[in-house]
Amino acid sequence: MVLSKRRPVLSYMFPPLVLLFLLLAVSVAFFSFRNFRQLIFKEQYHRLKTAGELLLAALPFENGELEAKAKEITRKIGPASPFRVTFIKPNGFVFADSHEDPLVMENHAHRVEIRQAIRGEASFSLRKSPTLAISMLYYAFPIDDASGKVIAVLRLSLPEANVKKLLAAAALSITIITALLLGLAVAAMVAVSRKITVPLAAISKSASAYARFDFSQPIHVDGPAEIVTTADALQKMAQALTSRIDEVTRQKQELEAVLTGMNEAVIVLDRNLVITEINPAAARLVSSSYDPVIGKSLIQVMRNTELNTFAQEALVARGVRQCSLVIPGEAKEIHLQVNASTIEAVTADKNSRYPQQRLILVMNDITTLKQLERMRKEFVANVSHELKTPITSIKGFVETLLDGAIDDRENAFRFLTIVQNQTTRLGNIIDDLLTLSRLEQNDEESGIGMEIIPLCHPVNEAISICQGRADEKSIDIHVECDRELEILGNGHLIEQAVVNLVDNAVKYCPEGSVVLVRCEREEDRRILLEVQDNGPGIPEADQERIFERFYRVEKARSRDMGGTGLGLAIVKHIMLLHGGTVALESSRGEGASFLLRFPALPS
Repeated sequence: MVLSKRRPVLSYMFPPLVLLFLLLAVSVAFFSFRNFRQLIFKEQYHRLKTAGELLLAALPFENGELEAKAKEITRKIGPASPFRVTFIKPNGFVFADSHEDPLVMENHAHRVEIRQAIRGEASFSLRKSPTLAISMLYYAFPIDDASGKVIAVLRLSLPEANVKKLLAAAALSITIITALLLGLAVAAMVAVSRKITVPLAAISKSASAYARFDFSQPIHVDGPAEIVTTADALQKMAQALTSRIDEVTRQKQELEAVLTGMNEAVIVLDRNLVITEINPAAARLVSSSYDPVIGKSLIQVMRNTELNTFAQEALVARGVRQCSLVIPGEAKEIHLQVNASTIEAVTADKNSRYPQQRLILVMNDITTLKQLERMRKEFVANVSHELKTPITSIKGFVETLLDGAIDDRENAFRFLTIVQNQTTRLGNIIDDLLTLSRLEQNDEESGIGMEIIPLCHPVNEAISICQGRADEKSIDIHVECDRELEILGNGHLIEQAVVNLVDNAVKYCPEGSVVLVRCEREEDRRILLEVQDNGPGIPEADQERIFERFYRVEKARSRDMGGTGLGLAIVKHIMLLHGGTVALESSRGEGASFLLRFPALPS
């Protein structure tokens, strides 16, 4: 749409109003001048008539006396008089005149006012005088004798120039007054228009600011009631908009805070499955930031046809739908539980508002739950297997003894020794499980107290416990620990962790090996406790799961050596309880190093 050039209100009002005022002024001036002209002429004719009637009253009725009297009167009046007095006989000859010699004057019988006066009627006329060659106003009176016969005509006249001077002065006055009135009207119009345009300009300025969502400019106008009412309405609208925008902003911030704090990934799609909104959890899921993702299609970002098909079906079916799927990740597969729901969002353009369908995908990453479920199943299976093996062995040998082997002293003693070993193994498994349970609960009733202790004390106690088994394999346990290194911890638990690590090292190292136990302070003031051996090492594929319950690299060999499969899991939970970490550095065939790091003491 092509917009016409914008003009101020005054440009619309000024020309027509000025034209209207001008027409009114000219009309008033014209009719005033015409009426004044008529009034002037009427006044002049009245003067002539009055003067003529006065002269008639002073004239005699006898013809002989009339001529003498007329000549006397015209001589006294003379050329200096504003009136010209002329006496004419019925035959048209002039016998007395105040301005000219009657002898040189032509016959006046054909003058219109003379002819009518000779007929006995007073008359007036406006015409050019042949004698004076100027326009004159004439008034002619018949002079009757005693019998009523017209014996002469008395004519009085005035130059029209005298009247024109009066008319010119009147016209000048009328023009000046008209111009002043026109000027006052224009000034009044400008003043009135400013009463309208100034508040309208203030309203326009504030409205423009409101269009930019700047509601800080209040509207203060003074003018007509309609404009003040409009300004008040606009001010109230701005206040309502401010309140509404604040509310919407607050709701948006709350929604953004909720979406940002959600662990669930939220993606909003339009009807073409193009991403319009995404929260940080979803951005992390697709390993991207907001900007490159918004505006792209779901299949481009997720690259999963199953998810794209599910979204299309949910968009068509509407309502709420749910599915579970697996998408490939950078390191491992990601298990997702996807909930889809449709909403009708209102979209606005320049001309209208219309509803548009949106699809919201809420995706829960259940990979950890799946892993925990797998670990739970494996734990239950491992516990069942670990407990079943000694119980089965105990049951079998007990049944053998009951069947009569108890009478065979040699076999009975061997069977009972096996039962005792299996019972001890079963007890160790139960003790380790209880220890793990106690460490995981970590409550006040567990009896786990923390204090500042020298690290070398629990380390030396653990070495003394493991020394006997090490001597059996001629393994040297070498300790490097500064007595000044102190940690905040539980000595018994740290001793148990070191026992588990050293016992594993002694168990898997060949005879004549060296196990190194080293303690030192690192650059970040944390305390490092390292247990290093030169055993077979741990393959990289098993290192991630080595701290899981009952996980063994070589299951058959581990069971033969009498392990429960819970030692490293206990070490991990002891370090978690102390706020530290446990790490493994190992390669197959090159030994293993277990690194325990304790937090630095507060300054």
